[in-house]
Amino acid sequence: MAGNQRISEEKPNTSWFKEIGIKNSRNISNFGELLSRILQLSFVYAWVCLFLVVLLPKNWIVELERDFYDKAMIELARTDNVNSLYSFVLVDINERAYKELSYYDTFPPENMAMYIKNLVNSKAKLAIIDIDISHQVLTEKNAELAKAIREYANNPDNPQLLLVRQIDGDFLNSVGELVPTIYDEIVEKSLNVHWVSASYLNAKDSAITRYHQLWVAACRNNRLVVLPSVHILANELLSPDKPPSLQKKIKEVISFYKGLCVSGERLSAILLKNLYQDLDNKIGLGNDINNKRILYLYSPSLPIVYLPSKPGDQEPIPLVDTYEATGFLTKEKSFLVDKLANKIVILGASFGNSKDFFYTPLLRMPGSVIIINSVHSILHYGHIRSATSFEILSVSFVFSIFAISFIFLLSWFFSGIKNKKSIKNNLLLSVALESVPVFLLIWLILKLWKFFLPILLSYGIWVNIMLPLSFLLLFNSKLNHSSLKFIKISIIFRIFNIFFKRLETKYKVYKNDR
Repeated sequence: MAGNQRISEEKPNTSWFKEIGIKNSRNISNFGELLSRILQLSFVYAWVCLFLVVLLPKNWIVELERDFYDKAMIELARTDNVNSLYSFVLVDINERAYKELSYYDTFPPENMAMYIKNLVNSKAKLAIIDIDISHQVLTEKNAELAKAIREYANNPDNPQLLLVRQIDGDFLNSVGELVPTIYDEIVEKSLNVHWVSASYLNAKDSAITRYHQLWVAACRNNRLVVLPSVHILANELLSPDKPPSLQKKIKEVISFYKGLCVSGERLSAILLKNLYQDLDNKIGLGNDINNKRILYLYSPSLPIVYLPSKPGDQEPIPLVDTYEATGFLTKEKSFLVDKLANKIVILGASFGNSKDFFYTPLLRMPGSVIIINSVHSILHYGHIRSATSFEILSVSFVFSIFAISFIFLLSWFFSGIKNKKSIKNNLLLSVALESVPVFLLIWLILKLWKFFLPILLSYGIWVNIMLPLSFLLLFNSKLNHSSLKFIKISIIFRIFNIFFKRLETKYKVYKNDR
């Protein structure tokens, strides 16, 4: 009877495995053969990496990396606590403080003098003033401020003080004359008071502030002057091994540009570009745009970020402590020493009419908060750089072995399910099961975020890894409906697109000019 009865049995579809040389997908006991095929796919993946790095438009890759940096920072900012070498104190001139102090001046000179006096012997690690004090005419009020700065500069035990300087002119294309101030002579002779710049570069197609402008050059009295960015000078002043003076390096570079400042003329964009490139190379940052990237971690719009707790801590320490400026001026000395010791203190403005707001990957924020993120970036993460082609291929090859093995085993696991008749004839279910391994890989990566994050922050090659992987998955996956193979293209790329858009929508990252 059994001989006369036809037994219908649906055989597993092993086309994907046959394609890479494994004849029986349900029998992977031959570990050597399995490993050999995985290595073969990894080599193919490495060649795809090389092919894409060489042939794809560079601007397209840069844009993808730029966008993924933004997503990575959003994820990082969601963490409850972060490692940081220093914590910050933000003394904020908010709307109420602005109304109490003055409706005409951001921070009146007499109040600024009081603030600087409060910094004396405060044991702060570094103090930054992000308020313009470019007073050109000596008056009774700013004479008191000049006296406070002079007394502060005469005491070498006071914390290093960085004064953010405003410069007239178009910072990106040309530079005009540097406006003299009544404090220039004091700062030039001081060892612990410095002028710095706080300018930023935006991509042409975006209003998002992502990059530092490392230097701002100007002419003053027919002499070339270069102001370093606040984060570069902060990095040097807080460096434990005390490298050669940054100002000394700057003077060595500008000695080759002595004839640039001719009275009545403006520096050309070409000369500025050459000057900034020489400064980049001399300081050791290189000429790669990633060296200028700000890795945002803190935003007033997001939940408070805390430092990891240490033995003896009575309560969590926030990365940034914020005080209203008016209240800060009336605090007792003991309170100031307790709150400012070993911290980086910054005075800034967040009231509506300050015109000091920028759009960033972490929403809109005042310039003082950007400075906090900027200083934190270079102190904690160091000099960010792009990977070389060798590093891209090496890291990609190692990662590909893990990713391909993961997807290979999951595809093998789902092969029996996918080939059931009820599923095989259903296009939607077939496509969904084909995408499961990739979704699970993305889920695993998110769970292992802290493991993958150093690769992203050190080299910025995450997109260089995932893009070739998506191509490899595209050409090694088999949909049961051969007439609709074009769906393979949209499936892989839509997965990553949906993943990116979900984060972008959730945190309302501003992508375009408003």
